[in-house]
Amino acid sequence: MGQLFYCTFAKIFREVEILNKDSILDTIETVGTIGFFDGLHLGHKFLIGKLLNISKSEGKKSLVVTFRENPKKFFKKDYDIRQLTTLDEKLEILSSYGVDYCLLLDFTEELSKKTATEFLIFLKDSFALKTLFVGHDHTFGSDKIRDFDVVYNICRNMGIDAFKVDKLGEVSSSSIRQLVSDGRLEEANSMLGYNYTISGEVVEGQKLGRTIGFPTANIDVSDGKLVPRNGVYAVKVIVDGTIKGGMLNIGNRPTVGGIDKTVEVNIFDFSQDIYGEYIGVEPLKFIREETKFSDLEGLKRQLYADKEAIIDLLKSY
Repeated sequence: MGQLFYCTFAKIFREVEILNKDSILDTIETVGTIGFFDGLHLGHKFLIGKLLNISKSEGKKSLVVTFRENPKKFFKKDYDIRQLTTLDEKLEILSSYGVDYCLLLDFTEELSKKTATEFLIFLKDSFALKTLFVGHDHTFGSDKIRDFDVVYNICRNMGIDAFKVDKLGEVSSSSIRQLVSDGRLEEANSMLGYNYTISGEVVEGQKLGRTIGFPTANIDVSDGKLVPRNGVYAVKVIVDGTIKGGMLNIGNRPTVGGIDKTVEVNIFDFSQDIYGEYIGVEPLKFIREETKFSDLEGLKRQLYADKEAIIDLLKSY
């Protein structure tokens, strides 16, 4: 895993231990939950918090079972919904929660054929599952069991305690994805419980920004990561162990004849060479649409106005 963008810099958390389908935890009893957990929003945090409370009070280990890719991709090959969190980001957040183990599964043909009972037997036999927390909308197994009473009875017959955790208000991954897509970051962040973060390696760009006094770091965003709508954003930038203010542009740079979509950030009061380094950018507020100016001078004047407005705005964050 890379830098912990989701944790406070005052404390680095122990990384969650990653398990695979062939791992064995038969001597350590676990309290677990299952899901894709895109975004690990407040609803997920509420569920995992209950799991952690029980595991600590009973002296057991916490186990989160999740998947490398959304299982929906297996059943729908053209599924192309961008995700709120990459796998590395998800593991970083689980680490910050203090989760002991993450069972990371590939959703294969073999796994897709397991019934709810067979899958729970697998978790009990290989990972000593003793207590299971189930989200309000979870579907189990090839038999697609959604009725918690059925899941409860299957678990009881195996000696597993099962608990259902209700939905937390209107918080959902799909709602947050829509908010991020629309550039409504303040609302999205309130549901996430943290600032939405775009992270990636700083790569070479055309270096046009530095010619007008606004050098930018071009971020190579992971495939599948959801990026907000095109435009200019007020952001916080996590770079080299510090937090800086900045302004982010997402778009095609029409003033300079750009074609490809880029994600580039001008970091305030920062002049280090960070090519090849990983940075995190937290978009906090949409400022304006991306605009095509008649010349670079017009763009430059607008960027100075944007920077002044963003510096003032960041005082309240």
